[in-house]
Amino acid sequence: MDDIKKNPFLSAYTAILVIAAAALGFFAYKAYSGYNEASSAYKTVRGSVDGLKGQDFYPNEKNKAARTAEVEEFTKQVAKLEAQLAPFQPTRTENLTVPELQLMIRKNIEEVRENANLSGVTIVDSDGFRLGMAGPLTFAPRADAVPGLEFQLIAARQLADLLISSGIDSIDEMGREELAVEKPPVIVDPKKKKKPKKGPAKKEPLLKEDEVIERYPLTAIFTGDMASVRNVLNNLAATPEGSVFFSTRFLRLENEKKEGPDKEGDEKPLDGDEEGADNVSVVLGNESLKMQLVVDAIRFVSREEAEAAAAAAKEAAKKKKSDA
Repeated sequence: MDDIKKNPFLSAYTAILVIAAAALGFFAYKAYSGYNEASSAYKTVRGSVDGLKGQDFYPNEKNKAARTAEVEEFTKQVAKLEAQLAPFQPTRTENLTVPELQLMIRKNIEEVRENANLSGVTIVDSDGFRLGMAGPLTFAPRADAVPGLEFQLIAARQLADLLISSGIDSIDEMGREELAVEKPPVIVDPKKKKKPKKGPAKKEPLLKEDEVIERYPLTAIFTGDMASVRNVLNNLAATPEGSVFFSTRFLRLENEKKEGPDKEGDEKPLDGDEEGADNVSVVLGNESLKMQLVVDAIRFVSREEAEAAAAAAKEAAKKKKSDA
């Protein structure tokens, strides 16, 4: 012991050994604890696996009856939901032709103009107000685009009527997103095709959104006071039966007055008014607001329509494969 005290090297070496032994003991204890936890988790999972293996998971009359009952209950719930959504599903015209659609668009535009004039709402004609349906009026659309365009027209008319009845000052612009069948086909260069990412494949949902609902985005820019803007939002949220169901995607408000009142909040008296008279005009809250609104007009797809579309897609894929 005296030799260790006299020799600094031995003292430092001994201290290092003691610290290393303590650290090794700590890590050994930690590893042992982790082993126990992992072992316990493994035994639990193994017990669950053994239990599942012992179950009768093969098809039998009992399982078949239970599955049939579940499918029937699910079918009833789907039918109940469809009945609840039916009032918000506008009826489209069967076998509507392109000329009939164009005539319908012109009629709706004129009716909206008349309603706006009677209600004191200004229709801005910077690019020609056509309810966002200028494309089908200028160029005859394809026949397969007519059903979707009719639904867009119904939704755009309802949105315009909603804005007018809300007490706004003016409709500055209305537009829509073109249907997929209206857009030119996208030609993809095979050399620029994206390579599939490595890793586990992303699990596809059992039911895709476009198999249940269709979204038709519409845009509107209008001007009005705070009360009319509030009425617009309330009317969008309260969809009556027989009307299109709207889902608000985006809205942006722009105040007519960019600057607020003075910090002191004092107003100068008007000509002919006395100092100190109780006639201070209210500035904040009476100015006009310009709102840019983007909504999705929702159309609910029936089961019959979804099944027909799936069958048509399957037949098209089969034909494409046979032609190749």
